[in-house]
Amino acid sequence: MNIVITGASKGIGYATALALASSGQHHIIAIARSKEGLDKLKNELPVDSPSQLTCLNFDLAEKDYSALAESISSTFKGLVDVLINNAGYLINKPFLELDDDDWQAMFNINVFAVARLSRTLFPLLDNSKLAHILNIGSMGGVQGTEKFPGLSGYSTSKGAINTLTEVMAKEFEDTNIKVNCINPGAVQTQMLEQAFPGYQAEVKPNDIAQYIANFATRGHKVMNGRLHEVSLRG
Repeated sequence: MNIVITGASKGIGYATALALASSGQHHIIAIARSKEGLDKLKNELPVDSPSQLTCLNFDLAEKDYSALAESISSTFKGLVDVLINNAGYLINKPFLELDDDDWQAMFNINVFAVARLSRTLFPLLDNSKLAHILNIGSMGGVQGTEKFPGLSGYSTSKGAINTLTEVMAKEFEDTNIKVNCINPGAVQTQMLEQAFPGYQAEVKPNDIAQYIANFATRGHKVMNGRLHEVSLRG
């Protein structure tokens, strides 16, 4: 399968790219701002991996995705099977201290970039017999779950991703593209450390990565417009 994953230089995205590479004969395009992180990812791919990995250094905060789309189309010869919108951005501040720039920064990556990349790659996804857009949300963005001080902007943006997932799935009903969202709970990543310094989560990136890799390549065959809560706690 031809798979695109964002935020692949660390955390869940990094681990998921490696999990995908070991799960079948895939060609994966890993996108991230950090060239250093992408180089590390490339070097960690086993020599005998059945998959091929291409790394693209790109900042999703940019508004012009034309060059990125051209690179993906050229690499994949005009066809994308799976798009995993994993990149995320978190600012930990009390609500009254968040300014407009903070809100803009989080929504730009967590929401606008998802919409922009999905829209940009739509023609390539539409060329697939059964394509999957998998958005990575957060339990913090799920209505009715426990919320935490300092994460109002992040949780709100992830809530928007859940709604966007449902609407996209509805709008794409007449196409071969399915859209779902996975909402992980606490996973021991740099982002979690930023949100909750000193907290140790039971779930590691490799654990959730296996679940995401499997669902990204198989789940859309039986599900569409679904919001999956993946957490050890409610």
